[in-house]
Amino acid sequence: MTLQTQVVIAFLLYLGFWGWLGYRRGAAREIWLLVITVGAWVVLQERGTILVRLANFFGKFVALVSAGGLGEDSAEALQALADAPNVVTTENESGFLFLVWALIVMVAYIVLSDNRWNSRSKKGGLGFVFGAINGLVFAAILLPILGNLVELSDGSFAEAPLQSIIDLTIAFFTRIFDFLRGLWEIITPVSGQAWFILIFVILLIAAFTLRSKNSKPSEKPKS
Repeated sequence: MTLQTQVVIAFLLYLGFWGWLGYRRGAAREIWLLVITVGAWVVLQERGTILVRLANFFGKFVALVSAGGLGEDSAEALQALADAPNVVTTENESGFLFLVWALIVMVAYIVLSDNRWNSRSKKGGLGFVFGAINGLVFAAILLPILGNLVELSDGSFAEAPLQSIIDLTIAFFTRIFDFLRGLWEIITPVSGQAWFILIFVILLIAAFTLRSKNSKPSEKPKS
């Protein structure tokens, strides 16, 4: 069996898996997932700089609040604002936008998996087709990134793929731990005003969510 034949079989298995998921989830779910996935990717690639500016603005705002805000010593606060580094730089901008895209797709997949979609998204062959199309879209987006596995594994991925994946998984969680530790070091010196604003925003989101749930009309009992 040639290498080309193996690639074709592996790709058909991959598309078959996504098609099977689409068949079970239904066409409506898969169409919405396709629209959100492609739409979010295009928007972030074309207008992602707006989100980057908002993230950096929020980072500057946190630095300003941490310095005490524009109170009595406004000069110190303005200096802290000027010295605050950008949260998203040119080096990590692509990674930041990819993370935002991944979060959007994840939230969309979870929302579309809700049981309330069962009546609007019936199983069928059309779901299989759009599931396979979603598989093609994810392959087109993720394969260039996953291709870096060989580089990150120092060339050992082709010789020992399982061990390389294990090593990369351990390194991935190590990076997450280092990120959380660095985030904690940033959050620790934040002033009480910043904590108050953060808690207020969380409570506001929670109250809005509860209100949305309570506003839904309750089903009348069948006689």
